[in-house]
Amino acid sequence: MERTKYKSDFNKIQNLVNDFDICGFVKSGSPIDEYENLANILLSSIYNNKSKLEIENKLINEIENYYGMKNIENEISSEKLKAEIEKLINKAELEIKNKPSH
Repeated sequence: MERTKYKSDFNKIQNLVNDFDICGFVKSGSPIDEYENLANILLSSIYNNKSKLEIENKLINEIENYYGMKNIENEISSEKLKAEIEKLINKAELEIKNKPSH
């Protein structure tokens, strides 16, 4: 895959994830690469044609385990969290129109 395409796609996804700001880190002044892991998971999952449910589960797992938001579904209603993640995935898929072919 063309490196510049990946970088461009990654920047788009990183912006979406930072706007999503599920943990409130960006709003409280963290660096823009704070959610780099989430952006990588989201982009690679889209590139690999993972289902929305697979992507959602990967993102929730990362939020809970890497970012320390254990039981995030207790803090934010499960339905609201899933709806927000689904919106994020939909936006990301729209941004990444031309997925690389394997």
